[in-house]
Amino acid sequence: MSVMFPWCDECKNLLPIEDNYCCKAFPNGIPTDILFDKNIKTKNECNKGIKFETK
Repeated sequence: MSVMFPWCDECKNLLPIEDNYCCKAFPNGIPTDILFDKNIKTKNECNKGIKFETK
């Protein structure tokens, strides 16, 4: 069995909410297709002009 961790864990825009992955781009929850997108680090933006930024 393998475990997959979202790239969002490495982004400085991730919000400290315990039960759900939320960030400045998706304050109500990061959509699954974005959360596990292997190309998220190279996208121009995630949402609302906000993009992946390494912590």
